Amino acid sequence: MQHTVLTTGQIHSQRWEDALKANVHTLTESVKDYADQVLWIHTSRPAWLDEVSHFRDKVTAIVVLTNQPDIEEMSNALVAGAKGYLQTLANDQALTGAAQAVANGALWIPGNLIGSIVGKLANSGFYERRKALFERLTTREQHVMRCVLDGMSNRVAAEELQITERTVKEHLSSVFRKLGVKDRMQLLIKAGDFSR
Repeated sequence: MQHTVLTTGQIHSQRWEDALKANVHTLTESVKDYADQVLWIHTSRPAWLDEVSHFRDKVTAIVVLTNQPDIEEMSNALVAGAKGYLQTLANDQALTGAAQAVANGALWIPGNLIGSIVGKLANSGFYERRKALFERLTTREQHVMRCVLDGMSNRVAAEELQITERTVKEHLSSVFRKLGVKDRMQLLIKAGDFSR
């Protein structure tokens, strides 16, 4: 799989070349329409969002690189056709993980934005929580699950519930085990339904 990074002259990371063996360019014309290519587009480019839309069907996948990860920016990137969203200075492991995920058709989203996404989706007008599912849980597990579905981090949930972060993690692990899920996104899907 070939990797090409489109950036500006001011933004560059040697990691892109080392971890991905990527070709780094500043000109859109440098990108060839290869079906077996992952295109990495940096948000410092004035028309980065238009470039995502333009190349979405011409390459295997697009990953957007950003200096300041932001949920709104990420949402715009995903809607435009990106399959990944990653910080500019991500380490080699994150870069290669993102590359493998998007090349295999999966999405790559930074872990620190997952809670925000869960909260945004769970509190949209299109999501209805399954009340019967909550009945399987203890009262404290229900409280923790509600905090997670409201997009709170473990630390914020601990403050909200006036318990330790470790206790939140223990209750969350118990919720995951009881409901047969592995992470917050699976919990979101299991705990409710999206309707129009």
